[in-house]
Amino acid sequence: MQESLAQLQREFKNKLRDCSALKRSLDRTTLELNLVQGQLSERDTLIEEHGLVIVAIENSDGSDAKRALVTVENANVLATVQGSLDVRIKKFADEKQRLLNEMQKLREQLDAFKNEGRPVRGSLLSGSLGYDGDYDAQRESNKIISDYKYKLQKAEQEIASLQANLARSETQVIRYKSTAEAAEKSEAELKVERRKLQREV
Repeated sequence: MQESLAQLQREFKNKLRDCSALKRSLDRTTLELNLVQGQLSERDTLIEEHGLVIVAIENSDGSDAKRALVTVENANVLATVQGSLDVRIKKFADEKQRLLNEMQKLREQLDAFKNEGRPVRGSLLSGSLGYDGDYDAQRESNKIISDYKYKLQKAEQEIASLQANLARSETQVIRYKSTAEAAEKSEAELKVERRKLQREV
């Protein structure tokens, strides 16, 4: 009887020691989980403070979309065009080239009007202007050219901004993605470990 009691006491002490070890492990895991959650929160705060947003960019090969960090302004620009980031930038470049071609046609028409006294005609100017409309034609041509210059400058700014932001965001994405993946993995592992420890306790 006494031997059985002594055995039970030894088992109880062992269980108590195991329980204390599990509790310490659970406390340590909880602390690590809180640290990881804090890092994720800090990451989100940094993204917001730098005026960035996460957008999903489709891959040209049809694989799963990747996430990228871009400014809010560029996110709005990107939202106007579908496809991968390369496809979107190409479309903006094509639009820039189209505007350049139209401006060139306008310049040629204006030069012909000034040098030869011919009326300015073409799809870019509404109607046909005769000699009596010289002043109005030139003013209208200048207005249209100015308008296309503005559109061209805007397109160039958007392309330059997108390209610069792409290079910058690729570096940021790699860094943030690595941090996020490590943190999310650690958080998931810690949650599993925590549940396991809670069951054992």
